[in-house]
Amino acid sequence: MILLVLFSMIPLAIYTAVMIKTAGSVPQTLSQSVFYLPKDERWIWTVVIYLCVFLVAPVAYQLSTEETRFVIHIALCSLAFVGAAPLVNDKQDLAFKVHCVAAVMCATASQVWILLNIWPLLLLWIPWLAVRVLKKEWKSAGFWAEMVCFASVYIACIYLIISNLD
Repeated sequence: MILLVLFSMIPLAIYTAVMIKTAGSVPQTLSQSVFYLPKDERWIWTVVIYLCVFLVAPVAYQLSTEETRFVIHIALCSLAFVGAAPLVNDKQDLAFKVHCVAAVMCATASQVWILLNIWPLLLLWIPWLAVRVLKKEWKSAGFWAEMVCFASVYIACIYLIISNLD
């Protein structure tokens, strides 16, 4: 199970690092990084997100209780929508709106799942909040919020796998 989590995390980490290097800075959101890719290579975004979703899903479902399984299901299905509708930069387009709603649903559901399974991981939000308040830096707030969501889910999965080995 740990291998599935790692195989889910690695493509996302590589994609993120390459996009930051390509842009020379952190994007406002991870989704915006798709615009750093040439048009004919933007499918890479969808593949990376789908790898992330479909490799971590069996682990997250198995680690969830019956009561919390629906929450991670909402998070992962929403992330699949995010991966499916990233290629629109027109804020009036329906695909852009679906993408934004799905992103908020994914983030919210993932953190509710964290709250219900291993709530101390919500403390990962303290550095995010501290930087926003103390430095008054909001330009990349969305990107770093996404990173907190991804990190907390991956850490929770690994922790729950290890704690269930007994």
